[in-house]
Amino acid sequence: MKLIVRFDSDDGTCRLIRNGKQIGETLFMETRTQITITDANVDEKFQMKGYGRIMLKTIMRYAQERKKPIYLFALDDAVTFYESLGFCRIKKWTGTCEIFIKNLNPKKPKEKQIDDTDMIWVPKGKKKATVYI
Repeated sequence: MKLIVRFDSDDGTCRLIRNGKQIGETLFMETRTQITITDANVDEKFQMKGYGRIMLKTIMRYAQERKKPIYLFALDDAVTFYESLGFCRIKKWTGTCEIFIKNLNPKKPKEKQIDDTDMIWVPKGKKKATVYI
């Protein structure tokens, strides 16, 4: 079995290729302050085999190098997976890093914008993080 991780920060993709066939893809956007994962998927027959973890860890290493937090909205059944990688629900944040939530929609209070499955990962050594939702 040949496994290749294709990471491209310019187009915001991390693709997993197994024996010449793409079996997973994670899409992300990078801004000055954060990385936002917009979509993550692994082909159904390859799920629960560690392939999603490989893609997420690749993006996490990239974020660590740039000292940027990662924000994502998780589906209910994926929360445990993200927590196992060190992500935390924003509503339950207890980390040592101070998090500032900024609204992209100033007409809506931030308490109404934060969902129970909005999650964040903060790089080691980061003292403050600003996350735009």
